[in-house]
Order: sequence, then C-alpha cells, then structure tokens
Amino acid sequence: MNRTQWHNLSESAQVAATHWHVRLTSSDATEEEYEAFASWLAADAEHAVAYSCIETLSGQIEILARHDNTGLDHLIEDNKTPVAPPSAYTRSFPPRYAIAASLAVVFAVAAAFVGYNRLNPAIEQFAIAAPAAQFHTARLSDGSTIVLAPGAELKGEFSKSQRRIIYLSGVSFFDVESNLKRPFSIALAKQTITVVGTKFEIASFDNHQSVAVAEGVVAVSPVRAAKETGTRLSAGEQMLFSNTAPEGVRSTTPLMEIGVWRAGYFEFGDADVEMIAGKLNEFYGRPLYVVDQDTVSDVRFSGIITLSDPAGTAQRLSELMPLEAITTENGFLLTRAREAQE
Repeated sequence: MNRTQWHNLSESAQVAATHWHVRLTSSDATEEEYEAFASWLAADAEHAVAYSCIETLSGQIEILARHDNTGLDHLIEDNKTPVAPPSAYTRSFPPRYAIAASLAVVFAVAAAFVGYNRLNPAIEQFAIAAPAAQFHTARLSDGSTIVLAPGAELKGEFSKSQRRIIYLSGVSFFDVESNLKRPFSIALAKQTITVVGTKFEIASFDNHQSVAVAEGVVAVSPVRAAKETGTRLSAGEQMLFSNTAPEGVRSTTPLMEIGVWRAGYFEFGDADVEMIAGKLNEFYGRPLYVVDQDTVSDVRFSGIITLSDPAGTAQRLSELMPLEAITTENGFLLTRAREAQE
C-alpha cells in the first residue's frame, strides 16, 4: 500500500473507516454496531480497502508505541512535521482508542505507508470447484462449510477483518460460522450478500442469481449502494435477480426445499414431466430440458432422480420413465420413447 493508493480513496471512505476503527476497538462496541459495520463494509470494495489501510497502520503504530517512544517516523516518508509520541495520547484516552483516534492526524500530516509487503495484512486466497458430475463439500479455515453442486466453483479471500467470496458460479449451500468481527460476504453480479453466521443457498448464473435463507438472516445490498439500502432476508425467504428484475423479487419458500439437492437427488411424487424439467432447469441454471408436450403430457413419475451433470441426468430420466432425451443444440428434448409410442 502506498500513498497514491490511499489518496485515491474518497474522503468519505477514509473518514468512515477511521470512525469504524475507533468504535470497534473500544470496549463498549455493540452487536448492532458490528452489524452496521458489516453492511458498510460490504456496500463498496473501496470501504474494505480503506478499513484495511486503517487496520494495518494501527498495528504498526501499536508496535512502535510499545517498543519505541520516539514517535512514528519509521512509518512516515519525508515527514518534517513533529508528531507527538504515543504517551501524549494515552494520558487522556485508553491506548487502543488513542491509537485509532490518532490515525486521522497521522494521515493529515504525512499520508504515507512504508510499502505493501510490510503493512498489508496476511490474506488467505482459495479456489474451490466441484467436478462436472459430482458434488463437493469444502470446509473453510474459519470453520464454515460449503456444499457445491456439480460444476459449481468459487474463489474467496479471508483476512483478519473480513471473509469474502469474490466469485461464485453455479449452486452452493453455505453454513457460515458466526464471527461478528469478521463479516462474511458474497459478491454476485450486481448484489452483495452479507452474513455473520447462518445457512443459505445461492444460485449464481449468467442470466439470474438467487439467495434462499434456511437459517438466520442475510443482508442483500446493491454492489454500489450510496447508503444503507439493503434488504434483510430471514429463514424461509428468498430473492431472485435477473435481467428483467435487476432489483430482485422477494418471496417465501418452504424451508425443507432449501438445499434439498445436497442429498444428491430430487424426490418427486406423482409429478409430470413439465414439473420435473422445470425443477432441473432451475438447478442447472438454464433451460436445458425442453418438454415435447404432444407426446409426454400424460407421463407422470414418483420416485428419486439422481443428479449428475446435465447429460448424466438426462440419461437417468430416460431410464426411469418412458422418455427419450434427444440431444439438441441447447440441451435435451424430452419426448416419448419410440418403443413406448408403438
């Protein structure tokens, strides 16, 4: 991190980041404040950069305050303005409050860092993908668990102050470990999902995204929201975003249906082919299965359909029902099998 990077941040982000650091390092910070901080952090990538700057410099100042009472000269390039030693602050305020409060003065005087490698906090980066025909369960370093449907993939970044999924494709179920001081956020195309600790399902495809909450509460906010404009979803609620509904459509859904695919199959009771195809198309994220209603309108099915990649599932459909899955340019046409027509 250099002075150019800090100066490229907006003044509002710099001031807000300093304010949050003062509040969260105090002994009387409340859960409501942590929740508000999580929403602010997830609202804009600039907020995370600004807070990271504040935290890293704070750590350096605290080390110097313990071991070097001569001041902050080691952190400031070409500083010709005297800066009061840490003891001048600690006479009136608790040590960590004083460190945080003094940051605004430090940046006003010098606005400089000694280098990205020395000050940037350790960031854990990871990428997880499920094979095309298999489910995959991953346990993250924070204790959270993610179940990925076949073909799903994600990328994430964890630091000491936040947990972020920066890319997600396909369907995944999250069981997030609670940590008020390290909010967990997931970046979608135009929305950010922020949680502390909860269970929820997310589908992220090119043409639509959705989130359904199985337990707890999640906050859904526009990526570039100018202020707190997010929507809070509780258990049994979901939101669907698409090109035709970019603001999202909110609805309810049975809890037992959220993440039911984690078992590796869908179970149907006297369902017609249209219903089955619709459920599978939701799971795979696009209309892969088209139904030939002229030949299969009377076909119904009760039982379990094992999930795999789209081709494997199509094969399974033809084995369980009097159907033929004809390969097309965009997927499969489900029509009555020839032998069943004769």
